[in-house]
Amino acid sequence: MADAHDITLALDALTSDADLWDAAADALAPPRAAIDPLGLTPRDVMSYAAAKGLDKQYNQARALIQDMIDQAGDNFRALSTSLRAAADRYAHDEDQRAADIDRAGRG
Repeated sequence: MADAHDITLALDALTSDADLWDAAADALAPPRAAIDPLGLTPRDVMSYAAAKGLDKQYNQARALIQDMIDQAGDNFRALSTSLRAAADRYAHDEDQRAADIDRAGRG
């Protein structure tokens, strides 16, 4: 059976991992923001390229990259939330077991 130190280490590890995933999600903000101003209009490309829809294809690719970054951020946040929920549940269960053992010892 794990002692209090082991439990504390496990909870700290879960929380630390959650912090890393939050930081990874936060780190996506600058590249996401850098993509925003990179849009093209037909006036930004040669007329031949505009006629072929290069500006639209480029903007679709740019939007796809933004969507992938957004999805990655959402997934990172979901991982962080799950890790924190697991740590909270684990701590609650350990507290409950300790209370049960204490009650059994007094009973």
